[in-house]
Amino acid sequence: MTDIDPRRGDLAGELAHHVAHTRYADLPENVVEITKKFILDTLGTSLAGSSAPGCEVVARLISEEGGRPQSTLWVRGNRLPAANAALVNSMFAHAIEFDDTHDATTVHANASVVPAAFATAERCGPVSGQRVIEAVAVGVDLMCRLGLGLAESTPWTPAAVFGYFGAAAASAKIRQFDARQTHDALGICYSQAAGNRQCNIDRAMVKRMQLGFAARAGVQSCDFVDIGITGARNIFEGTVGMANLYFGGKFDRDRVLEALGERWLGAELSIKPYPSARPTHGCIDAALAIVNAHDLGPDDIDQVTVHVTFLVMRTCGAPFDGNRISQVEAQFSTPYTIAVAIARRGLFLDDFVEANIRSDARVLALAQRVRVVQDQTPVGPGLTPVVVEIRTRDGRTLTGRTDVIKGNPDRPLDFAWVEDKFRRCARFAAPQPASAQLDAIVAMVRHLEALEDVSALSRAMSGPPANP
Repeated sequence: MTDIDPRRGDLAGELAHHVAHTRYADLPENVVEITKKFILDTLGTSLAGSSAPGCEVVARLISEEGGRPQSTLWVRGNRLPAANAALVNSMFAHAIEFDDTHDATTVHANASVVPAAFATAERCGPVSGQRVIEAVAVGVDLMCRLGLGLAESTPWTPAAVFGYFGAAAASAKIRQFDARQTHDALGICYSQAAGNRQCNIDRAMVKRMQLGFAARAGVQSCDFVDIGITGARNIFEGTVGMANLYFGGKFDRDRVLEALGERWLGAELSIKPYPSARPTHGCIDAALAIVNAHDLGPDDIDQVTVHVTFLVMRTCGAPFDGNRISQVEAQFSTPYTIAVAIARRGLFLDDFVEANIRSDARVLALAQRVRVVQDQTPVGPGLTPVVVEIRTRDGRTLTGRTDVIKGNPDRPLDFAWVEDKFRRCARFAAPQPASAQLDAIVAMVRHLEALEDVSALSRAMSGPPANP
């Protein structure tokens, strides 16, 4: 790791060249298959997220603004300007904390990139499934590479800040921009890129909108390029580029560019098995391993102690407060998620419906007995190791450990598992899709490379148009 060297070339230009010159044929077969799996996962979380608190009113507000009917608003079915459709669909995808993550950087990649790619494809159609796979692969890869460039933990939200560039790359790829145009789109996004962790700390609902802002800006930045607006060039390493302005000059260019075009970071994402913040998942895995092995329930447990990393502690380690537990609070609470997992031997979306959060006295009481402590680990982005100690009422101390979290590429979940998750998520859509719709979506995604026009997939994601 070195500080920024102004004598080196323009990182943004190199990335723009890579985005513009990558073709579907350049993608390894496993990357194509994994990209399709994550697209289906994103569509599933979008269906479920459509009914999450805040999503319906935002969808209604944006729909009431009107504008050119360019792209489909998923689930509701009405058509909006492409940038606005990307905003709302991205909010749907991210709202329930069930969308993918890049564990090494905590970047949520597809929730901004996929809506931007699909909205642009409808606007510019007909666009083939191959071009959408291409666009999603380069957009996700760019986002995760920027995340790897961070040398230290940051108060910025990497998924949001870097989502602007991932969404812009995907939209530019759909439009078949050349390297100069792609560079401009990235530069225009830099004038907008934001997103911070204060909304996580305050458990504010706007947290689920930050990736939507990125998706909208990515699409709209390409609109500006189309009418001749230029963007800043050296946006990552310039005097007031992102590295200096946002990250104190600490940014590892070599990690961003390492094996560019050969190593595809979209293949290193994790599918989420639980609808909660990813830092809770290692804790859940370890707790479930103990209670499943020893057949424990809440009444058998005296205390749970969870030893976590700096990142897990900062993000999800607060003591449980049953007086102010909301859906967002629950999603980011290690005590709550562990208590639910122990009581119900797993977690799903039902456990985060606000009416259900306070309904089980045993869960709430157990959450009060969960203590989260930070181990003496380096300050950084690591989610593991996690060690859970359960002290039982009969005097035993049982220990479980997580080094690799379920859903990580080293503990992968396959397409069939994601299809089941997709169908379970669909039960929470408002309105619920018909079974035939779900079958059609799965079939189209499974064979996305053969689809001539992806607007058919967006239509399948929607029922009859909703009233604004």
